[in-house]
Amino acid sequence: MIDVEPLSPTKQEQIVGESSPKEETQSEKSEPIIAVWFSASVLEQGDTFVIRLPEERGRGAAAFVNGSEVPLTSFGEQWLGIYGINGKAETGSYAVRVSLQDGSTEDFTLRVLQRNYPVTELVVSEELEEQGYTETKITESIAGEDKVLRMIEVLKGYTKKMYATEPFGYPLESVRNVGAFGNIRKGQGTALHHWGVDLDALVGTPVFAVNDGVVRFAEEGLYSYGTTMIVDHGLGIYSLYLHLNEMLAREGEQVEKGEVIAYSGNTGYSLAPHLHFGIKVRGANIDPLRFIQTLQDSIRS
Repeated sequence: MIDVEPLSPTKQEQIVGESSPKEETQSEKSEPIIAVWFSASVLEQGDTFVIRLPEERGRGAAAFVNGSEVPLTSFGEQWLGIYGINGKAETGSYAVRVSLQDGSTEDFTLRVLQRNYPVTELVVSEELEEQGYTETKITESIAGEDKVLRMIEVLKGYTKKMYATEPFGYPLESVRNVGAFGNIRKGQGTALHHWGVDLDALVGTPVFAVNDGVVRFAEEGLYSYGTTMIVDHGLGIYSLYLHLNEMLAREGEQVEKGEVIAYSGNTGYSLAPHLHFGIKVRGANIDPLRFIQTLQDSIRS
């Protein structure tokens, strides 16, 4: 069993275009119902929005949020569009449109609310100070370290196919969130957003690939992030694993959901052993635990 702290993002199923029931005469033919399912009507910054269509309607369809296309991918007997609401996205109403192959369209309005992020102190422990860590060096490394710049370029990549064919899983057997998504860590003139979650894990805890994919980045020695791995799941969806102790998978290797790809650690700027786990969806910083829960709720077997 996976022990996960309960999350409760707003969920609301929407069936669009379904007329009220009526009796059919023998001369009338039943028209197919155009069913488009939306995972929610109101979400917060950092949440994930999913559009789902049945197999017969998904082929040839296209989906858009505020005019930006959301790629649709086949999952079994359904098609999904996965849209990540960036952690700092503008709040307000988002126009959603689904265009079907027969020329019809379905419109929907998604409301995005502001998310209140906790504020904590940017701490540099005595042990880290002895290793040469300072607020200034941490900030500079995040902004301009060569390996971080390469990491940023990797995350700009886009694979047109989806490697994942089933819901996403969790990176640890037991998941306990000890560092909130979006947490603002303030120092002397420094404020850093924590675009991921810190999961409690002793050094050497097995880290699993959260879904099928290809390792695009596997580097040791990042000043702040420590030993870091990034897995490409396709369609601009990436999972990130930071502060690792050891990596088992290498760049370019294909990995499968549930495969042990690394062991957690305490490398880089880290106050205690843990796994920093993140998800990016086409450049958007997404709450990874809500992402996994939303996908699991949205994908029907």
